[in-house]
Formats: sequence, structure tokens, C-alpha cells
Amino acid sequence: MNQHLILSGGIFHEFDQTTSMLIDIAKGHGLSSRVCRHPDEAIKILAADDVKLFSINALRWEMTGTKYDPYRQDWRYCIDQAAIDTIRHFWENGGGIFGLHTASICFSNWPEWSEVLGGRWIWDQSFHPDKESLKMTPTETGKAFGLTDFSLNDELYSDLELARGTEVLMNGTNQSGSSQPLIWRRSSGVGRSVYDALGHDAESLAHPAHAETIKSLLGWILNG
Repeated sequence: MNQHLILSGGIFHEFDQTTSMLIDIAKGHGLSSRVCRHPDEAIKILAADDVKLFSINALRWEMTGTKYDPYRQDWRYCIDQAAIDTIRHFWENGGGIFGLHTASICFSNWPEWSEVLGGRWIWDQSFHPDKESLKMTPTETGKAFGLTDFSLNDELYSDLELARGTEVLMNGTNQSGSSQPLIWRRSSGVGRSVYDALGHDAESLAHPAHAETIKSLLGWILNG
């Protein structure tokens, strides 16, 4: 079976549950999943093993601000150049990357993370309202890919920075009429990546249409 490496863990989210659900979805593509709780451990595996897909379902970043004082010792992470080089080498040589929800916040001291993931969270710019009912609508590119409308309860990640060349597949609209790109894909040479800003909790991944969307997106990463 193809190896699926997952970086999981962080504050304020149901990472254990959502990672378990992601593993179940990935099984549909014949993937054998391995979970890491620390980025450094994941990077070592990515550099040494034959990984097919690297998923980030985690919240590991610089953690600036007094709000995060109680959590910083356990969860703060600043990516170094060796780790950056490993991720880039993996992706540029045909490795697939799937980012879920808080993956856009990870590696905040690496601005070029958006070139791999397709976009990223920008502090003092990006934000999200509380969890609410969202209407997910495919773009023309998303329709061509086979994605369809669905509604679910989740967070509307807003004002993220998208990299040039990123293809938005689905937009999410809340009850106030705000619409944001929430699912996108990116490719460069043989590297493929997908980001799904949904997935705040287990309820989101338990939604049948969302789970099926993730399955389809993983298929694109793995098989084109």
C-alpha cells in the first residue's frame, strides 16, 4: 500500500477525531496512514521513507501574542531551512500534499508555504466568524472536476492569501452573504497539492458530501 503520512495535533480543535476520519477516507485510495504528532518527526519520515501523500491536519506555528502563552511551550513551532527543503523536494519530485483547515496557519515563518499549499493564513488580515451554516458552491473549474453544491456547519476562513496559479474549486458563502474561496488545488511540474479550509471538527468530516469531496480531491493528487 502507498504510504500516507499525516501531521496531526494542536490546540482548540478535534484533531484526533478528524485525523481518524481522514484515515478512513484515504483507505478508499489504498493508502496506509501513519500519524506524527510533531513536525520534526514528520519531516524525518518525509526525507527517509517512500511517502506518497503528506497530509497536514495540525496547528503548529509561531504562536505570537499573549493569548497563546499557556500553549506555547507545548505547541509552538518555527520551521527551519532543512525542513523547508525537505518539503519542497518531496513536492517538486511528485509527492502529494493535502492541507486541511488549520494547515494554512502552519509554518507561519515560511512565507513561501503558500507556493506549495496554494495559499496561507495572514495574521492581522485573515480571520473567521464563528462556526455557522455554509453553502459550498463549485467554481467552473470545480464543476468540470465533478464537484457539486452542498451545505454544512463549519468556519468561513476569510481573506487568506492565494498564490499565483492556484485554482479555486469551491467557494463557501455564509448567512450574511460573505463568499470566500475554501477549497483549491495547485500544481507545479509533477507536484500536486490541495487545500480544504473546512474541517474544523468531526461534524464537518462526517458530512457525506464533504467526505466524498475530500476523497475526490485525494484522487486528483494521487492519480491526476
